[in-house]
Amino acid sequence: MFGIMIKRCVTIAWALVGIAAAGLYLGRGIDADQVYGLVAHDLLPKGFIGLFIASMLAAVMSSCGTMMVTSSALFTKNLYKPLLMPGKDDNHYKLIGRIVAMMVVVTGIYFAFCFPSLVGGLEIAWKVASMMGIPLLMGLLWRRANPQPPGPPLCWPSGPCCSPAT
Repeated sequence: MFGIMIKRCVTIAWALVGIAAAGLYLGRGIDADQVYGLVAHDLLPKGFIGLFIASMLAAVMSSCGTMMVTSSALFTKNLYKPLLMPGKDDNHYKLIGRIVAMMVVVTGIYFAFCFPSLVGGLEIAWKVASMMGIPLLMGLLWRRANPQPPGPPLCWPSGPCCSPAT
């Protein structure tokens, strides 16, 4: 409960930075994607700019590491172990988890270079999330919405949006 409240306070602080940026740079013809960097450059002293960049990189690395570990664990424990290779020893599953973690990282790097820009990548991620969210929510809320496994209905709509050609 305490962690949730701290998270909300930090969210309010981020919003205050956005409001301050709107007050500082409104009407100057500055690109909206550059405002956050300008606020950091104009308001932070030189040493704190480095700390700011280091903290942003640490947050991104933490999120990527969490995504890698959870993806490999979900695949190994929920798909590989019960469906493909049940009854193996733990060292085998640990090796598979490491291989899948490396595949997740390589796939992420591949898709990072396929997107035209960071904003384009975010837009594609939002499209995929919105298409996957509705079937998942309906499967949780309405029992008859999922008489079959949800794999093919979820993979089909996200395929065209994730292709490098879009």
